Amino acid sequence: MEFLTASHIRLGDWVSGTTFNDEKFIGYVEAMSAADGLVKVYVTESDRTEAVGTLVESSRSKLSRLPEQAPYLEDELSSLIDLALQTRDEVWFRELTAALLEGRGRKGSSADNARRSSGPRRVKID
Repeated sequence: MEFLTASHIRLGDWVSGTTFNDEKFIGYVEAMSAADGLVKVYVTESDRTEAVGTLVESSRSKLSRLPEQAPYLEDELSSLIDLALQTRDEVWFRELTAALLEGRGRKGSSADNARRSSGPRRVKID
């Protein structure tokens, strides 16, 4: 799995890294400061369970962008469409619906995919 350099990190990218207290985490970029190189990340996984669901601050140099996963299984696309509707994200809804209608989703179920998966799945949020 290839990780991209910190200079390629943008808002909404999924990243892994460490906080200033060397706590490891995975999450997506919520805010960035070009002036001081600080990045705020919404944490979805961490070695410190209290950090999950919070914003943490890290240096851009301590982050690695995670590669995007695609295509999704059809039932995953349907679940993401539901999430897009709940969050009222019209652009994301249109992208997901187009992918589903164009048949870009793989056949199978999430359970089948979990057995074949070599690691956690990531969703890119724009």
